Amino acid sequence: MKKTFLYFILICILFTGINYGHGDKKHKKGQDTVTVVNGDTIAVNGVMIIDSLTMGKEIIEPEEIKNTDEFEFSITDAAFEHIHNKIIHFPIALTFLLLIFMILGYKVEICYRASKIIVILGLLFSIAAAVAGLLQATAFEGNNVYSLLELHRNLGFVSIIIWGLLTWVILKRKSWSIQFSIVLTLTILISFIGLLGGIIAQ
Repeated sequence: MKKTFLYFILICILFTGINYGHGDKKHKKGQDTVTVVNGDTIAVNGVMIIDSLTMGKEIIEPEEIKNTDEFEFSITDAAFEHIHNKIIHFPIALTFLLLIFMILGYKVEICYRASKIIVILGLLFSIAAAVAGLLQATAFEGNNVYSLLELHRNLGFVSIIIWGLLTWVILKRKSWSIQFSIVLTLTILISFIGLLGGIIAQ
């Protein structure tokens, strides 16, 4: 009976050793695939690893390892960040809308009334966009695109002058040819200014 009990204990110990000999790690079939670059192991079985040697070469800094799944969105921060980039879409859209009104419905009274509202809104939004742009411009000082930003800014000031002239021409109801030529010039100019703005923002 004692021998049977001892055999049972030995079998239990042996079974425990087999199951937990590697801690919580599971056995793998076959050999591991190790990726080595310049003498440093960078991956095992296709999974990237970070070792002390990599840290020492400053290839990957510990503080740079972040959980990319974490994302915090604040609507107030998003609404008041880069104001110029948001406001500028209004004068651009209003310019093209005004051009459409000029082509399709200048002689229709309701289109003329709408044009008066559009041109005033365009002037106000272009001024607001210019102010917001000047506030954002300081972040680009010393940047290699600053010369483009200066051209973008100067042409923006020219567009405000044209908006002012166009507002006066439309409110005074000058001839269609004068209004149309100014609107067309403004549309081309604002398109180019927007192109520059897109290059700067990249």
